[in-house]
Amino acid sequence: MNLWHSIFGGDETPGRYSAAIVDMAIERAVDGTDARLRLLSGYRKRLRPAVLQAIDQVVATVAAIPAAVPVDRRAHHAEPRLAARSPPPTTCWPRSTGTRR
Repeated sequence: MNLWHSIFGGDETPGRYSAAIVDMAIERAVDGTDARLRLLSGYRKRLRPAVLQAIDQVVATVAAIPAAVPVDRRAHHAEPRLAARSPPPTTCWPRSTGTRR
């Protein structure tokens, strides 16, 4: 289950969203800009293409987020990104010698 489906459910195919999601996004856009837009006739119809494009962009951005990298001794040796950004595991996770410092 990906992030989009876990939050909203349904199909995340670009351009195919439930009417409830699109209506909620339109109302949120109007709330975030100027509520007087509701006075215009057909404001929902006019905003729909822009809101669909914005939702498509959000879905693409969320889909591009890489998976989390586990941080432990084994991952440090197996994951080059982790090894490049952190000190060796011996300094991070010293072995217990049975004595306290």
